Amino acid sequence: MYSFANTWHKSVADAFVAASLYLKDAGAASNEKLAAARYYCGYKIRAVCTNVYAARVLETARQFQDDINLLNGQ
Repeated sequence: MYSFANTWHKSVADAFVAASLYLKDAGAASNEKLAAARYYCGYKIRAVCTNVYAARVLETARQFQDDINLLNGQ
């Protein structure tokens, strides 16, 4: 894919894969808010993790999806 040495490509790709697997294990497939809270706070979830951080993550994701839909003409 690349015609030159790019040491960052593998590291960045590995980081995305690792984060994806962690979020999947944290329950992202069934409960995105809980997975976001676990990503930020670990498995000892406090109210601030779900009520503040996770809610902001989901709102940002919704805004990204709205932008994507707009660009796709939906």
